[in-house]
Amino acid sequence: MTQNPKKIRSGVRNSLFPTTPLLLSKTRKRNNILVGDDPAQERFAEQLLGVQCKFVPTVQDDDLLGQNRPVLLRVEYARSIELSTQVRSQTDIWSLDPIEKGSAGANAIVRHACKLLGIEKPNLTLIQRIADLLCEEPISDIKAAVWHAAWLLTGPMPDEFKPWSQPWNSQNWLPINVDPQYRLNSLYRDFVGVVFARQNPPDWNAAQKFFIKPTKFNILKNEASTLDLNKVRASIKELSRWRLQKYNPLICALKITAIWSGTVS
Repeated sequence: MTQNPKKIRSGVRNSLFPTTPLLLSKTRKRNNILVGDDPAQERFAEQLLGVQCKFVPTVQDDDLLGQNRPVLLRVEYARSIELSTQVRSQTDIWSLDPIEKGSAGANAIVRHACKLLGIEKPNLTLIQRIADLLCEEPISDIKAAVWHAAWLLTGPMPDEFKPWSQPWNSQNWLPINVDPQYRLNSLYRDFVGVVFARQNPPDWNAAQKFFIKPTKFNILKNEASTLDLNKVRASIKELSRWRLQKYNPLICALKITAIWSGTVS
């Protein structure tokens, strides 16, 4: 094993890594590691890489070096990966976080469906609308989702998505017809984007790691300077607590509304 390896930071969230649908558009490396637990994505990675996945409690250099064939390993947490810089550069790490509306994984599925249909340079708005339709139900089979996306692409154009209100400009920021968990996850990403947008200069590289789109980041930059950073931090803290404790999302939404209405300091 390499001496004194430079380790991946302990406790890094899985979502800092791309989800497995991005395997469809990326040059594949010999060694791959999955982080988390999603049988559908694990099965998809096995099918695409042609190798059976093995669960291990930790991954170190010796687990990947000197193998006669490609390696696909799964760990429960990102902190379980301890690789030297050299071995890390030869290894792809994939998150098994859920594929949800607005995620890069959902968009990757739609982009691949466009490729299968011969649609060159598909409109970003179309991709996002189809991805939203695709994620109305949990995705339990990635390959089936690709063909579902292809079927949706051959149908009529979905209704145009209207941007959501934000808690800092409206108390009606939680749409009635939207899954509150999805809305809260999206809001968490927006608040993180505000923090990066307030940096001098704005930290676009950090925002990209949270899959914040350029157009969205520009919107957040325009609004960030007028927002109360104490309320932003309080909102991130409460949303982080909700994501960790998995308590009722409607209660979390009420707490966020209270923060921005001034009833909570």
